[in-house]
Amino acid sequence: MAQDWNIRARSHKCTKCERKFDDKEEFTSILLFSDEGYDREDVCKDCLEDNENLHRATVSHWASVYHQPPPPEEAAVTKETVESLIRKLTDDYEAQNANIIYILAIMLERQKLLIEKAAQYREDGGLYRIYEHRHTGESFVIYDPELKLDELEETQKMVITILDGGKKEVNVAAGVIVADNKVLICRRKKGDTHGGFWEFPGGKIEEGEDPKEALHRELEEELCIDAEIGEHLCNTTYDTRKLAVHLQVFHVTKFYGNMVLSVHDSAKWVKPKDLQKHKLLKADIPVADFIVQMM
Repeated sequence: MAQDWNIRARSHKCTKCERKFDDKEEFTSILLFSDEGYDREDVCKDCLEDNENLHRATVSHWASVYHQPPPPEEAAVTKETVESLIRKLTDDYEAQNANIIYILAIMLERQKLLIEKAAQYREDGGLYRIYEHRHTGESFVIYDPELKLDELEETQKMVITILDGGKKEVNVAAGVIVADNKVLICRRKKGDTHGGFWEFPGGKIEEGEDPKEALHRELEEELCIDAEIGEHLCNTTYDTRKLAVHLQVFHVTKFYGNMVLSVHDSAKWVKPKDLQKHKLLKADIPVADFIVQMM
């Protein structure tokens, strides 16, 4: 085959006599392979007996039942689905996506949207699996790359990342505020994201914002203090499948004003050696280790 994939829509009428199928009428789908790809014929019972092509595609034919399609509904804007993604990748096919297309087909098979009808090795030595869409009746010819276990796991991760819309990257600035050889940590309110966890105060760096200016702003908003931001101490990254938090940490040399909590429910001054006794956010744990070594 010239391409590793192909999709052919189910016909609404017999390929031979051109009579429209009745709702729930039985017919036979036949795939005819060629050097350019393949053709599909949907043939009613009356025409099937005289169809010589059936004998040239003994592996790739199957009985189907025609269902009158429902009227089209106005599509809602949604995130990428398994089905929309496989259609997008096959419409704009690139060889490097063959593994992804195969995994998507397997996912649709597990969802019982695709039903495998046949599998065969072609002259090029490749294994091709033939599926039919349960609802639309379309036939899908999918190249099976016969992935090894490590390739399978890596491709599955890629598919999940694509379906999730990619990994979100967040840049955060945090301050190490020191007084009397103790460090300030604050606890997130219960009910908030990661509620009950302790962290070094700070917050998100807006696009184009200088990290020190961002930290100054966040400390003013969170603690109602005017802070002098000193030297850069360290960077950490907390990485998950959906999110990467990049934390830049600065030494806060001085601050002015009385602290008032606005987004936390508690704050305390802690000796460096006792920081790890608290339930810190994962991105802040390496910072605590750094502080112990620093102080």
